[in-house]
Parts: sequence; C-alpha cells; structure tokens
Amino acid sequence: MLSKFNYVITSILNVIEYPSILDLKERLLIVYPMKGDYELALINLRKTLINLRKIGELVNVVDIILSSIAINRNMIVVSNDIDFELIRKVEKG
Repeated sequence: MLSKFNYVITSILNVIEYPSILDLKERLLIVYPMKGDYELALINLRKTLINLRKIGELVNVVDIILSSIAINRNMIVVSNDIDFELIRKVEKG
C-alpha cells in the first residue's frame, strides 16, 4: 500500500511506539498533537470511551488522541488497528 503514496503521515505518538517507522526518512511526515487535540480527546471523545466500556470494548488511549488529531485536521485514518473501527462504530451510534 505504501507504494501508492509519495509520503506517509503519522503522529509522533506512533513514532515513539514504533520507532522503526523512521526508516521511511524523507517519505515520512510527522504530526504533533496540539492542545486542541487533547481537548477534543478529553471532552468529546471521552464519551466514546464511556460508550465503548458499556459494550465491553476497550481501546488504547493513544488511539483516542490519534482520532482527535485526524478529526481536527480533516484527515482520514488508514490503519489495520481494530481500535479505530471500534471508535468509528461507537461514534456513528
């Protein structure tokens, strides 16, 4: 899939968790969370975490922050991490 794109966008949180992504070098664009991303995660996406717990599902808190980064920047998350599917499922209602 990587060959279809000229670059890969990821967050510094992913880089910390998976440092081998730095091997992509010039093809890698790193996004850093801003205050608004944390505020969205705390205020709005907190409800998502509560709803996930009600149905017995837990997601990584980093994925909630990554979701807020994507929402605030009108980005689409492309991932094989099931947490993002669970977040989307609960957000849609």
